[in-house]
Amino acid sequence: GTHIELEKIIKKSMNDRASYEHVKTVYYDMDDHLIVKTQFRGKNIFGGMVINEVTAKANLDGKVLEIISQSP
Repeated sequence: GTHIELEKIIKKSMNDRASYEHVKTVYYDMDDHLIVKTQFRGKNIFGGMVINEVTAKANLDGKVLEIISQSP
């Protein structure tokens, strides 16, 4: 399933929030924190649908601590 807090952060930065489509989310347990990697589709500035990926560090309660990387 999705990571609700990360999804909210992603949508805030999108050109067209309504175009958000979740593809896949994976979690990696690093003992003292989680790595959350989410793939999603959304419209780019030209109106084309593209797949993006965001990787974040979250605490064990799921609160996003930082965005580690994001593709286009």
